[in-house]
Amino acid sequence: PPSPPPPSPPPPSPPPPSPPTSSPAPSLSECDAVTITFGAPAGISHNNVGGRNSASDKYALIDKVGTFDGQHYNLKLTSALANGDDPNCKSDAEGGAEAPCSIAINSASGTVDFFIRKKEIHPVTFSFEFDSGDPVTLPLYSFSVFDVGNEEYLWAAAEHDTYFCGGCETSCCGAGNETDHLQGPTSHSPDGMTASGLRWDADPDVTSVDDVTDPLSMTDEQQSNSVRFIYSDRSSFTLGFGRSSSGGNRQQFAGETNVGALICPPPSPPSPPPPSPPPPSPPPSLPPPSLPPPLSPGQIAPPKAPFPPLDCSSLLGRIKAAGFCSKLNPSTDDCSSYYFQAGDGRIRLCEYPNVDEDQGSCDGHDGEPFYCSPPPSSPPPTSPPPASPPPPGLPLSPAPPPTTPPPSPWPPLPLPPLPPQPGLPLPSPP
Repeated sequence: PPSPPPPSPPPPSPPPPSPPTSSPAPSLSECDAVTITFGAPAGISHNNVGGRNSASDKYALIDKVGTFDGQHYNLKLTSALANGDDPNCKSDAEGGAEAPCSIAINSASGTVDFFIRKKEIHPVTFSFEFDSGDPVTLPLYSFSVFDVGNEEYLWAAAEHDTYFCGGCETSCCGAGNETDHLQGPTSHSPDGMTASGLRWDADPDVTSVDDVTDPLSMTDEQQSNSVRFIYSDRSSFTLGFGRSSSGGNRQQFAGETNVGALICPPPSPPSPPPPSPPPPSPPPSLPPPSLPPPLSPGQIAPPKAPFPPLDCSSLLGRIKAAGFCSKLNPSTDDCSSYYFQAGDGRIRLCEYPNVDEDQGSCDGHDGEPFYCSPPPSSPPPTSPPPASPPPPGLPLSPAPPPTTPPPSPWPPLPLPPLPPQPGLPLPSPP
């Protein structure tokens, strides 16, 4: 018998699913962040943090560290201690080029050195300002501190949005395969300050860190001993550079680095609509009319007058007061020229009862009551004045003859005689 056909080959296996791709960290431009740089043209124009060289102008100034709104802005460093004085700083004459609290720019790498006195901490407020001295509030920016080793530590006031320490956010861990990294953070307030903040200490096993030559290409070791802060909508912030003993004598800082990633702040919630205006207040109601004075014993109240419309001959020539007589001013109005209808239905004149007292208005309740009567009849029409005689020398026009009605074309009808009236004599015929 014929051999059975060979079995069909199995269908090909589906390709393995592609691993999910993680979204890249947003760049500075995606968040409208501002870049702070310490390379050219940045330069130090003042170097007197803590008043170490002079009792006036106690600050350091790094010019042209960035642009915002089309203008260069500068970075000012001032001691955060009282009155900007730091007694642990040293002058150039005492400490030379590495005197505590002095700064130095490494233009080639775009980093800045801050020198530290042993067993001390130097709290410093960093503030951005234009050449005019006006503060600059930057919407979003990074600020990084690195080379924290050999018994050094870093402190930051609680003003940042978030931070990256080595390879972790809001905590410290080694970047890449590094196991040595900064320790902490722990809550801490430096001596002489009430501000609360966090402190990061150098790993005891780290006695030296290679100098950073490119803040955007730091090695895992350099990242593991660095902290990058993210700030938004701030014109200033405060950091503290400390040193436990005779270890390292400086820390370095820069703006953006490759430590962690930029975190865009969440969008601000929309502003609530303005509240609706309150409804307009109703107009104030007029006070009720005052009651007439009480009758004296034995006095009979006169009858009430009819309600409007009123035709009062005794009030002809006077005006009905709008509202109440108290709205009239006796200094400008003749009170006796106005009248009103009282609450008892009677018509009263507005009268200013006592001219010796400054009452300021007409008081109708003391006025005399009047009673209404039919209006007076219209006066008869007056005859026109006689015509003036013509000037002398002009002839008089004859008066027109009187007109008589034309005779009726119909003869008059005879009237029937009246019937005799009993008891009355008839008239005799003529």
